[in-house]
Amino acid sequence: MTQTYLVGVDGSEGSARAARFAAERAKTMPAKLVVLYVIDWSPYKIYTAQEADSRSADRKREMAEVDTRIMQPLLAGLMQEGADVSGEIRYGHPSRLLIDYAKEISADEIYVGRQGRSPLNLIFGSTTSHLVQVSPIPVMVVP
Repeated sequence: MTQTYLVGVDGSEGSARAARFAAERAKTMPAKLVVLYVIDWSPYKIYTAQEADSRSADRKREMAEVDTRIMQPLLAGLMQEGADVSGEIRYGHPSRLLIDYAKEISADEIYVGRQGRSPLNLIFGSTTSHLVQVSPIPVMVVP
């Protein structure tokens, strides 16, 4: 039975290393690789009327930018290295969405970088820390 590995990415070098590491492991298993970029979004944020009116267009633009700038180059590189890989971009709370999506696709493992884009967390990023603490699915933290 083919395994499924989920990789959480955020555009940082740490998440790209996690994706490459997971791809190498996936090729030896074999396993399929699913890359998920979560655009951090809270349903509790308060928008002005003007912001609410433009939110749909802003979300489409933001998703297209992430797809063009981060996701497609990453997926192309992983495919070139021989990985069976697909990608998804979603909005939500990163660690919660990674866990929910991992369950949705029946992922066997979750891979994340030790630290993401925020320089405030020197050892573990907040998403990584939360995943390690609450995920019912094994989490591989890649330095």
